[in-house]
Amino acid sequence: MLKMLTKKDEVNVMSVKVNMAEVLKMRQSQEIDKPYGSSDSKFPLFKTPVNERLLVYIPSLNVIEHEDGTSTNDVLETALHNYKLGKKFGTITCISGIDNDSPIAEILGYKDHTCPACDAVNECWNLVNAKTEAKAKELGVNPENDPEEVLKPFRKKYIQDMVMTRASKYVTFPIVVIPHKGNRLTGESESGMSAYYVTMTEQRYREKVCASLSTLFNNPGHIGGRFMVWDFTYDSNGAQHNARDSAKNAKFNIIIDPAALQAFEPIRAKAEELAKEFTNIKALEVLTALEPVEYSKLNSSVDSVMKETRKILAMVSEGSDIAALPSAPEKILESFSATPLSDGNLGVTEIASADANATAGAHRFD
Repeated sequence: MLKMLTKKDEVNVMSVKVNMAEVLKMRQSQEIDKPYGSSDSKFPLFKTPVNERLLVYIPSLNVIEHEDGTSTNDVLETALHNYKLGKKFGTITCISGIDNDSPIAEILGYKDHTCPACDAVNECWNLVNAKTEAKAKELGVNPENDPEEVLKPFRKKYIQDMVMTRASKYVTFPIVVIPHKGNRLTGESESGMSAYYVTMTEQRYREKVCASLSTLFNNPGHIGGRFMVWDFTYDSNGAQHNARDSAKNAKFNIIIDPAALQAFEPIRAKAEELAKEFTNIKALEVLTALEPVEYSKLNSSVDSVMKETRKILAMVSEGSDIAALPSAPEKILESFSATPLSDGNLGVTEIASADANATAGAHRFD
C-alpha cells in the first residue's frame, strides 16, 4: 500500500510516469552511505533525541484546502514489512493494495503480481506451525486440545523468530525543530532552526501526535501549521537514558497558550521557508526506506531474506523431522546474517544490528 503522490504535487497520469521515472533514475545514480536514513544531507531524517524536550513546528506544506472549507494534511503513507536475519533487521516495501492499473504498477512492474513480502509472511507462518506441531509431538501434547497452554510459550517464541512480519502502515512528514530555552525562544531560535523528515507508524501518528487536536476550540482535523512540544523525557529509574525508551515514552502536545503563540508567530515564515522543499516526492527520492523498487529487485531481495526459511520448509515437506534437523532453525538463520542481500541490498532497508539497538530506536518511531 503506497500513497506516493498527492494533490499538492499537481500531477496527472502522464506526469506521474515522468516523475517516477526521474525518481528511479536519481535513486539508481546515488551512493547511499547510510543503511537507513536519507541519501541527501539537505533532507535529513529525524533522530530521536535522548531524554530531551523539543519545540517543533509542523509546516503547512502539505495542507490541502478543500472546496467545502475543510482542510487536510497530506502525509506520505507507506506500508513496510519488518524483517530480521540473525542480528540484522530492517524493512521491505509492501506493494499490496497498489492499483493494478495505476501508472506506478506499470512503471515498477507490479502489474499482475502479488506482494512477495506478503507471500513470504505466509511462508513464515507455515514454519511457525511446523515447529509448533513438532514441539507438540515431542511433548505429547495435542495442539488442538491444549487447555494448560503448554505450547503457548513455544509458539510465542516461534512467532518472534519469524524473519518477515506482516506490513505496518507508516507516515512520513516534515517538521522544523526550533532551538529554545525552557519555554522561551532564544537569540538562536530563528537562525538555528532545522527541517527534517519524520517517519513513524500510522497508529502512533493518529493516536499520539494528533491526539492533542482535541484540545483546540476549532479542530481542523490535522496538525499542519501548528507549533508543538515533543517531549522525549522520562524517568529511567537510575538507568542510562536511551533513544529507544525516549521514543517509547514520547509525548506530543499542540501549543495553545495565546502568549506563547504570539511569541512564536514571527518565526513561522522562516520555518515554512526551511521546509518548502520537503515534499512527498522528495521523500521518495531521498529516504532509503521509501525507495520505489522495481518488482524484480523487490522479489529478489525477499528471496534473499527467505532463503533459509524456505530451505527448512522444503526439508519438512520432504518428510524430514524439523526437530531432528542437523542445526536448529534459529542457528541456521543466525549464520545467514552474514550473507549480503542480493542486488546490492536494493528493496531492503537495513536499520541496524542487535548490538546497536539505541541507533535503531533513534531513527524511527514504532
